Amino acid sequence: MTCDASGCYTCFGNYTFLLSALSCNKNCNSTAIYYFNSTCFTTCPPGSYLSYDLVNCLACSSPCATCVGTSGNCTSCIGSYYYLGKCLNACPDNFYIDSNLNCQPCSSNPSKCTLPPLNYTIYPFTKSFVLNSYVVFNRPVNISITIFYSTVQIAYAGKAVKNNQYNASVYNSTTFLVIFFGLSGSLNENALSFYFPPGSIADQYGNVLTTVTVESNVTITSGVTEQVITINAPVQSSTQIVTYCLLALLALFFIKSGYPALITIEIVQLIYMHIFLFTDPLPFL
Repeated sequence: MTCDASGCYTCFGNYTFLLSALSCNKNCNSTAIYYFNSTCFTTCPPGSYLSYDLVNCLACSSPCATCVGTSGNCTSCIGSYYYLGKCLNACPDNFYIDSNLNCQPCSSNPSKCTLPPLNYTIYPFTKSFVLNSYVVFNRPVNISITIFYSTVQIAYAGKAVKNNQYNASVYNSTTFLVIFFGLSGSLNENALSFYFPPGSIADQYGNVLTTVTVESNVTITSGVTEQVITINAPVQSSTQIVTYCLLALLALFFIKSGYPALITIEIVQLIYMHIFLFTDPLPFL
């Protein structure tokens, strides 16, 4: 070790010289010199950064997955998207999300920005006083039911919903139908939320999901009809379209004749499903 009145300039082999303090700091050991959580490392492990003393690794702060220099100077993110040292819930305009969950300018890959961001909406409703919900993506996604179950996190009335408390099925290429059972509490005016981790869902072009959490309040609806239908359902046949128009006029006639709205809906649904022999409820009721 070489020192003078101002401090040290070189250190023994098991020490690291810190220029800013003109001092020597003891290494963790001779081959893995960095300390983190009382363990020696050859480099600071992911989720930590090298402190000013050049031998201690300190933890990054949330939402940083990795960082450099300071705990909040992110180089990648947890549950969000990286952009210029920050973690964002959505990339800025004219940026897209790459496979590493980084925001990249559209100018670097224009084909990634020709489509609107991939997102989804939920449509909760009750049927026979059982909570249901459509999960509707704004374009087709390549996920199976197995991936849906292993990926999605659902909460109702502030409590996590377990996988054995719902059944999920594919409704069409953009939509899943989720039917719940065994939920405690009222089915009215409680919040239902879905969460997909960033990067877990992508479309056929590789664009990843930008909206990760969606929440909606549940309102009890008729035990006979569904209030919602998927926004991207398959194109209806011409026969069904004509049938919809006729039954809509019939419903209007009943209402103008003084029939209560709920009774009118039930009558029209029964005609639709038992006379026209369609198996799904009317999409506009």
